[in-house]
Amino acid sequence: MKKIFALIAVFTLLGCSTSKIARHTYDPGRIVHLNQYKTFKSPADINQHIAYLNPGDTIPLKLSVQSNLIKVRQNDLDLIVRKKIYFKIRFPEDYTQNQFEQLHTLDQKRLGAMSQKEKKALFSGIMFYISKNAIDWAPLKDQKALKRILDIENGSMGFGLAMNEKQGLWFVLAFELQSKDKDTF
Repeated sequence: MKKIFALIAVFTLLGCSTSKIARHTYDPGRIVHLNQYKTFKSPADINQHIAYLNPGDTIPLKLSVQSNLIKVRQNDLDLIVRKKIYFKIRFPEDYTQNQFEQLHTLDQKRLGAMSQKEKKALFSGIMFYISKNAIDWAPLKDQKALKRILDIENGSMGFGLAMNEKQGLWFVLAFELQSKDKDTF
């Protein structure tokens, strides 16, 4: 199930879906921890629930570099949640169980071998939303909506190269987010 979240996030960021802020409340019985959410076996089950992560929970981050110049030795990192966050995945109503099972078993090798048409058929219409209150939802691909929902004032990303005699050569990838409410993150 971790693979599904990561792959959906990538393809929603690439623009396979429409975006706007959504406002929706959920019955408390439909709000479950990620550990329960990832056991659901159908798109309908996922569409009927939202998931949350508590402070201290981790989100795996896969780092992938496809290059004939360099490769990644350690491609798994853990992001640590600092404030409770909610997320939901929305599958289209006509998303079949067969498509869901294909998505559930998809690996990087098979994904790389798929044509753009096959990727579009598998990922089209799937939306990934994030919220900090389980009421106001921002699509992952909509940066303006994410900034409003998560109270992000500004942010930056940097990439650099450094070297010294003791440590040798290294790359730096840095992200910084500044919240309007210093208590948000």
